Amino acid sequence: MMGNQRQNPELSTYLKTTLSDRRGPRTLFIVKAIQLSVLSIIGLSAVSASASTIETLPHVDVARYVGRWFQIARNPLPFEGECACSQQTLTPTTIAGTVAVHNSCNDKTPLGPLREIRGTASVIDATNSKLSVDFGFPRKGEYWIIAVGTNYEYAVVTDSMGNSLYILSKTPQLDPQLEAEARAAAARQVDTSKLLVTDQNQCVYPPL
Repeated sequence: MMGNQRQNPELSTYLKTTLSDRRGPRTLFIVKAIQLSVLSIIGLSAVSASASTIETLPHVDVARYVGRWFQIARNPLPFEGECACSQQTLTPTTIAGTVAVHNSCNDKTPLGPLREIRGTASVIDATNSKLSVDFGFPRKGEYWIIAVGTNYEYAVVTDSMGNSLYILSKTPQLDPQLEAEARAAAARQVDTSKLLVTDQNQCVYPPL
């Protein structure tokens, strides 16, 4: 990917001692289980946004953007493991400029244990295309929206340095023409050569 992802020992230690499986006993997770967060930690390089070359959208209609998003593809990151049925649900809150975030996936396969995490995302500029995501970790994540479909059928999300990349869809399967459009939009700013397709077949998603 474009740029280097720094390791974060403080975060790794925190995750090992705080995350647990909702369905099983409260046991320690290995770091690769962090994939449950789907989009929870973006931009961990902690590089100042002022140094970024990433251009986000000039405007995002939050009312159209909120709802459930399904992960179609992603660029792998060093701390991520394998996940299927990855989804993100964004829900308006009573606090202006803030949405509730619910991320979930199934570990490795659609039949794997459910992993989920909840937090909040706050708009940080007037375009509504840059958000700060807080899941209670030592550092907040970056959620930069660089493209959406004409009717918000898809979204392309990265961070200020392009270390991460997620192609999202409002439906579990994205029309091939729209997916090609999303990939082309992503490729204009981020390396897409390592994109991995997310399994969204035979999934059972958490209720809205």
